Amino acid sequence: MQSIFSSLCQSDTFGETNSYSAKMLGTIQLICPTRGKNIPKENQKARHLYKAILSIRLLDRLVMDGLIDHPFIEERFQQSKDLRYHDETEYHPYRDDVHVPILMAAILQDIGRCHPTCQAILKGPDGTYDEFRELDAEERITYLQTNYSASLNFVQEALGPGRYLGRDKEERDRFLQTELEKRELILFVLKQAARPANGIGNVLKIPQIYTAMVLSTKHVYNYEDLPKAALALEKSAELGKLNRNCVAAFLRIVGMFPQGYGVPYIPKDSDGNDMERYEYAIVTGLYPAEFKKPICRIVTYSLTYQASARGCVISVENNLYFPQARRKLEIVPEERLLEIMRKLVYNFADRMASPLLPRCWHPDEYFLNQKNQNLWNKAAMVQN
Repeated sequence: MQSIFSSLCQSDTFGETNSYSAKMLGTIQLICPTRGKNIPKENQKARHLYKAILSIRLLDRLVMDGLIDHPFIEERFQQSKDLRYHDETEYHPYRDDVHVPILMAAILQDIGRCHPTCQAILKGPDGTYDEFRELDAEERITYLQTNYSASLNFVQEALGPGRYLGRDKEERDRFLQTELEKRELILFVLKQAARPANGIGNVLKIPQIYTAMVLSTKHVYNYEDLPKAALALEKSAELGKLNRNCVAAFLRIVGMFPQGYGVPYIPKDSDGNDMERYEYAIVTGLYPAEFKKPICRIVTYSLTYQASARGCVISVENNLYFPQARRKLEIVPEERLLEIMRKLVYNFADRMASPLLPRCWHPDEYFLNQKNQNLWNKAAMVQN
C-alpha cells in the first residue's frame, strides 16, 4: 500500500507531492460519474482512497504548522527531515511509522460498514433495500455506533504486527515495539476522529466530511454544488463544530473548488480586456494562492478543445460559478450564447434546456479521448 501511495502521491519535494496528489484526486473525480443513476454506487467505491489522500496531505500541513501535539508523530517527523521519501531500501520514520498508520486509519475508518448489523440496516434482512436511501433516526444511530465499534474491533483483532525478517534479537524487539506503536496510533486516530476537538482526529474527520459531500452517495446529487463542500466546512468551523485552525489548514490545501471540477470562465484578450464569450477549464492544482481562485488548466481556446494548453488562475470576477461573472455576459445576445454552447458541448440537442450561462461544465465526455487525459504536465500560467 505504501509503495503504491509513494509512487502516485508522494515526492521528495513539496511542490511535486502536491502536484501528484492533485492529479490523483482529480483523476478520481473525473472517472466518477456526475450524471445518471450509478453516482452513489461509484462514489462509494472511490471514497476511501480519496479521503486517504486528503488525510495525509492534511496531516503534513498540520505537522508543518505545529498543530499536531503528538510526541510519536513529532519525533518521527524530525527524524525524517533529511531523508529521501522514495528511498525504499532505507527506513524512513515519518513515512513508515506515521504515513502508513494514517493511511490505514483512513481506509479502515468505515470497515465496520461490512458488519452484518450494518449490512442488515443498509440492505434489509433480505437484501432488497436501497443501501443509499436516507436512514431514519433510529437506524442511523445504530448504524453509526455499530460501524464505529466494529471498525475499532477489526483493527484490534484482525490487524497483527508485521513480520520481522532477521536474526538480531534487539532489532526484532525494536521492530515489534514500533509495530505496537503504529497500531496504537491507528486506534488513537480512529477514536479521536469520533470527537476531534483540537486533536489529531481532525486528520480523519475533516477529509471524511469533505469527501462525503464531494463524492456524495445521496440520490439527490448536483455536480454544480460541489464547491459548497469547502464552504460547509468553513461554516462549521465558524459555528465551533470543527476545529477552526484545522479547517483553515485544510481549506488552504484544497481551496474552494475540488480537483477535476469543470470551470467555465471569461477569457481576456491580449490587452487584458474581458471577451464576450466563455471557455472551459478544469481545476488541477492544490494550494491556490486565494481560496476562491482555483488553479486550472485551460481546456478550450477560441471555443475549440485543446489537447495541450496553458495553466491559469481564474478570478472570481471571471469565473461563471459566481454571479458577478455571469452578469458580464448577460449583454451577449441569446443567439451568440447558443452558438457558444453548440461549439462546446458534445450533445447539444440534449443540452438545449441547460442555462445559457453555465456555472460549471461536466468534463467526462472530453476525457473519453485519450489524448486529452494529461492535464498535469508542466505549463505556463496566466491570469483570468
